[in-house]
Amino acid sequence: MYEICVRKRFYARHNLIYRDGYEDEVHNHKWVVEVYVRNAELNSDGLVLDFKYMDKLLAKIVSKFKNKYLNELEQFQGINPSAENICRWIYEEMKKSIPCDLKISRVVLWETPRYCAIYSDGMEQE
Repeated sequence: MYEICVRKRFYARHNLIYRDGYEDEVHNHKWVVEVYVRNAELNSDGLVLDFKYMDKLLAKIVSKFKNKYLNELEQFQGINPSAENICRWIYEEMKKSIPCDLKISRVVLWETPRYCAIYSDGMEQE
């Protein structure tokens, strides 16, 4: 099995609103997202997927978040823009854009150097 990873950074602010009514203060993060794509075989060029192609896809996706207040974005209306929800949204957007024979094994979103969320569709064990 082969696996590649592309990493991007972006700045965005958010706050979480809890069920008990407590609201975090709006705060900034330097988010780091990693997208892992895998395949059992390499393509005719000897690649899982071209890094530059994958990098452009991820850049387009995270550009929607750069320097924004995430709570105001359409993607997070009705849900908290938590690291977990952001991670899942990035996964779903990447899944729409990569060739259908490839699998996204996981997306990892670092909120800080110590805290991250990971999303996969649970199919990575196939």
